Amino acid sequence: MSKNPQVSLQRPYEGDGAASVLSPEAASIPCASLGHAGLLSGLNRILHTSYTLGTLGASTLLEDCISSRYDFGTAYAHLRPFWARLHWLAGDLVSLRNMFAEYEKNDQEDREAAQVKGTIVKPYKVPPRRVWDLKAHRVVPGWRTFHPYPRYWPVSHSWADVMTVIDTPVNQYEWPVPIPAGVTLEMVRNELLNLGAEYAWLDILCLRQRSPDPEKEKIRLREWEIDVPTIGNAYQFSDTERTVQYCNGLGRPFETVGWDGPRHWLNRAWTLQEINSQAIIGGVTEEIPVPMDAVRTDGDCTTTLRTAMEPLTAILVSDKSIVLFHILEEMKRRFSSGDIDKIAGLGYLLRSPTLPAYYESQSVEEAWYLLVDNMQAYLRGSLLFLFPTPGVGQRLWTPSWKQIEETNLLRLVESFLGNEPVYIRGDINAPFALHRGYRINKCSIRGLAVVPSEGDEPRRGKLEIKLSNGEVCTLNVKARHQHIIPDGSYTLAGSKNLMHWVVCRERQPWSKLTKVSVISAGQDFGELEQLRAVAEVGNTFL
Repeated sequence: MSKNPQVSLQRPYEGDGAASVLSPEAASIPCASLGHAGLLSGLNRILHTSYTLGTLGASTLLEDCISSRYDFGTAYAHLRPFWARLHWLAGDLVSLRNMFAEYEKNDQEDREAAQVKGTIVKPYKVPPRRVWDLKAHRVVPGWRTFHPYPRYWPVSHSWADVMTVIDTPVNQYEWPVPIPAGVTLEMVRNELLNLGAEYAWLDILCLRQRSPDPEKEKIRLREWEIDVPTIGNAYQFSDTERTVQYCNGLGRPFETVGWDGPRHWLNRAWTLQEINSQAIIGGVTEEIPVPMDAVRTDGDCTTTLRTAMEPLTAILVSDKSIVLFHILEEMKRRFSSGDIDKIAGLGYLLRSPTLPAYYESQSVEEAWYLLVDNMQAYLRGSLLFLFPTPGVGQRLWTPSWKQIEETNLLRLVESFLGNEPVYIRGDINAPFALHRGYRINKCSIRGLAVVPSEGDEPRRGKLEIKLSNGEVCTLNVKARHQHIIPDGSYTLAGSKNLMHWVVCRERQPWSKLTKVSVISAGQDFGELEQLRAVAEVGNTFL
């Protein structure tokens, strides 16, 4: 096996301000072994200050670091954001300490308020819980940067086939850190520093990982309830907007092979919400200096990374009424450790106004239905009007996740649906859907009961409506799917543009309807006007 190409940016940082970057050895020195004088001397040297132990507030802050059993890296990470202003900040040391406590208290209260009874009610205002201070080589709480939108660089990567687990002082040994075999945190840190980053967000360091410690596992489960559904914020909150993207595994060199592999960045579920057309590609080598324009050397040898990413970027700007199907179809083809992770990632991608909390013990279908309940109302309308088959159990109006997986969703996208909001009513144990729009009671559908063969879509049938004068109005309808609609009498719920109709039968209680399938009307203006004339406007419960 050939040796991996050298990634030049992973050499030690020697740029401007290199003296302010701690070595791993210096960062690991216990503050207690340095003492007050040694700790002060180190901070003065690195931060170009000339404080003495008599400087107002200095001794107290140094004692806080020693009594808290910090190492030098942790002390440096905590103090450096304001150390240069100590001469006036410490004029009132009580106020300074109160400021720390207030930042921490506000951060905790904001996270607690963001989740109400298993629902994240303010999902896009939850900043990353932690960031990686690259100069100090330590993970610190996000509020420790003393900036609501810290200038950190998010790192997007996929896990490798072979991961090693290390214990590291970088995260204060809070949890074992998984990292690709042959890669070190120091390599990644050097590359980020050489690219110009000062702070970074990297999931293995900033999102609590699994631990053999039962008590820490309890903390992880609580943190993941809100942190996992809002991972996308890590790529939105940074005001630098400089995402570093590793395609072949964290810290690994960029390669032009294996793009179809289940571990490649292009094929992972979580990376779909991390797409940034302006991302900096990590792991650049002399052999491949411009990765975005590099042509893959296996499979389709005309594809570059740029052209491979363009369709993914286009998904996010698709027409609002059908974007759901494009995103679902893209997510289905991707790989993850479990489908529940796909569903957790979908909520953020769909910009759901609220998000369900993440519970890894939850079933896939439970997670999916909670996502449906939280997604934007017009996206629920897409599920109601475009998905051709009824769901299961109490959710007959919307498909199950299993049905989503088994259906080619892009074949269902026919014409513009528009904004058709569907609202969720009832309680969590007995929910039902409400749509307000056109409705035709007691009409007949014929001609769509035959099992279609491939290539015969759309199937064409007749809609017969008995008018008040006894005459029968016959209109053309079609079905762009293979679901059988037996000839018979139905009630129809229609879209505002009269082109999309849900075929239903009545059921009890509360005159609720049961979805049977969906059809669409032709685009003939005269027939649409006939539909408008015979349809009523009202609420439909499903």
